[in-house]
Amino acid sequence: MIADVSILADHYCAILDLGEVEVRLEVVTTNSCRKWHADYVKARLITTYVGSGTQWLTQADADRVKGGEEPQWINSMSPGDVGMFKGKLATDTPAIHRSPPIAGTGEKRLLLVLNPPEQG
Repeated sequence: MIADVSILADHYCAILDLGEVEVRLEVVTTNSCRKWHADYVKARLITTYVGSGTQWLTQADADRVKGGEEPQWINSMSPGDVGMFKGKLATDTPAIHRSPPIAGTGEKRLLLVLNPPEQG
């Protein structure tokens, strides 16, 4: 797993021309990030090693959600899939996504998130 995270971090840094990366590896057992949203970053890399993968919308369904409607189709990443989600700092049409709702199911997810380092 360490090798995989390292390879993903190297690719992420190369794509975004970064010298360092913020790594978050966590076990998720709740409906964290359950609402459809876009991240306030240039881009975020997400992969789920165990459990249900991140859900995302096409632009047409993102527009429906923005207008207060339900999406017609929810896309889901599978365990091991790697998603590079453009954020609000990169585009006017960022990737709209959410964590899958798992509260009360007993499901656990092992989630890796890579972000640009905080500029604090």
